[in-house]
Amino acid sequence: MNDIFLNSKLKLYYMKDFEKLLQDERDFWKIDNEFLKEILKEINSNSKVQTLYSKYGEQKLLGSESYLQFAFSKDVQDKIFRLLIPNLLFTYNYDFKSYCYYEYREPSKNNNYKLEREKFGFNCVDDENYFMINSIKIYLKTRDNIIKEKFWKDLEKMLKEL
Repeated sequence: MNDIFLNSKLKLYYMKDFEKLLQDERDFWKIDNEFLKEILKEINSNSKVQTLYSKYGEQKLLGSESYLQFAFSKDVQDKIFRLLIPNLLFTYNYDFKSYCYYEYREPSKNNNYKLEREKFGFNCVDDENYFMINSIKIYLKTRDNIIKEKFWKDLEKMLKEL
């Protein structure tokens, strides 16, 4: 499979979905909270990174899972794997208060896409090739709101500065 990385044309394509998402009021699609919305805006201000999916996660008795899936340009790939990911894993797996892990995702067909479905208005549902790009999904599981907020601020800082 060919490696497909973020470039200026793809950045514009994915930003259209993000801009629609900022305006969407449907509960399922709405960004979890204003804090996360501002973080995602800052991350997306970097032309070399584009968020695809995110979840802040509700706080529950057993904790909750936060995640961010993002695409990136080839020229920042080494920084992501040599600096960003090891830093996050070390920081958020240091003790038993949180668990951080990631998945590298190669380009693949969009499982959300259905040929017969009426157009929904988001490319992440309407475009069969939406996930035909390399991406990373970083997860954090914790019951501690302070840790979760720090995780998102760290992600913002690191991804914005790539």
